[in-house]
This record gives sequence, structure tokens and C-alpha cells, in this order.
Amino acid sequence: MDEIKKDNDKYERLKERISNKIKYIHYCDTDYIEDLEEFPLDNKEQIHRCKDFRDLVYDEIKTLLHDNKNKVLDTHKQIKQIKTKINIKA
Repeated sequence: MDEIKKDNDKYERLKERISNKIKYIHYCDTDYIEDLEEFPLDNKEQIHRCKDFRDLVYDEIKTLLHDNKNKVLDTHKQIKQIKTKINIKA
């Protein structure tokens, strides 16, 4: 971390990437949305953005799982077989 701090440009880019990821994590965090809803008039736009983003993520995950359900089921079966082979209860 100290080496990154020495190179200010790299440090700022890394900091920006991390802050963007944190922002998107907040958008899906129900506790964060509940905190915003304590003052709905002040946070109306942010609440709307969070809910829209959360709905978008939910739809994407649902589509992804639906499109890959056979892979998910096959993986689950394989894990179950491996657990059975090594005597771990599923």
C-alpha cells in the first residue's frame, strides 16, 4: 500500500475504482436504503436511484440464472456427488 501511495496517480485511480464499487454496493444494500428513507425528502433522488439499480441487478441475476440453470443444476449435482464420495452430509 505504501508503494501505491508513493505513486499518486495510481493511488488516485485505485481510490476512485474502490469508491465506485462501494457506491454500487450501497445501491443494493437494503440497510443503506432504509437509512436514506429516514429522511425521504432530502434523499428522494438517491432512494430512487438505489431502488432502480437494485431492480436492475435483480432482473440481471434472474436472467443469468434462468439462462444458465442447467449449469447451476449440474454443478449442484456434482458437488452433491463429491460430498457423498467423501462422506459429507449435504
